[in-house]
Parts: sequence; C-alpha cells; structure tokens
Amino acid sequence: GRETPSEAAWRQGLELLRSLQPSPRQRDGLHQRIRSHLLELLAAPAPDWAGLCGAVQRTREVAPDFDWWAVQNRMWERLQTNGPGTGAEARKCAALLGFRM
Repeated sequence: GRETPSEAAWRQGLELLRSLQPSPRQRDGLHQRIRSHLLELLAAPAPDWAGLCGAVQRTREVAPDFDWWAVQNRMWERLQTNGPGTGAEARKCAALLGFRM
C-alpha cells in the first residue's frame, strides 16, 4: 500500500527526531510530555481508544526507552473498574501496553 501524506509526514518527523539525538534532559522532557498526554487520554470519561492505541504505537517508535509504568497502572485501574464490560478497542490498547487480553 501507498503511504498517505499524513503517514509520510510522520515518518519524516520520526527520522528527524532520531537524527537529533536529544540530550538526557531533552529526552526526559519528551517522555514527561508523552506520559502526560497518554494519562490525559486515559482519564477521559469515554477515552478515544483508537487515538490512544495510535499514540502508544507512535510512542514506541519515537521513544523506545519510554517508561510505561504510570500509563500501565492507569490502564490497570480502568480495566479493574470496567471488568467484563471492557470493549474491544480498550482491550487492544491494553494488549499494546503489555497486558494479556
């Protein structure tokens, strides 16, 4: 399949980020912003699961050394709250975060 303009722009941005080789301070700042964004998505009363799954996948590309602990904990809380009523999209995101679903 052909790459969409949006996908091409993402790839170019990803290549740029990788080529910059940020300092530890810059990397920590990026990780903090990503963590805040992911936690914000999870805190919504009705999360955009497709958006969250996409953000998790992009984070894995941009920040392979990202510490998922806080995001995984928040996801665990959501799974415990929703129990068997957890939808397919939420389960997909949970699997991307390392949960066996």
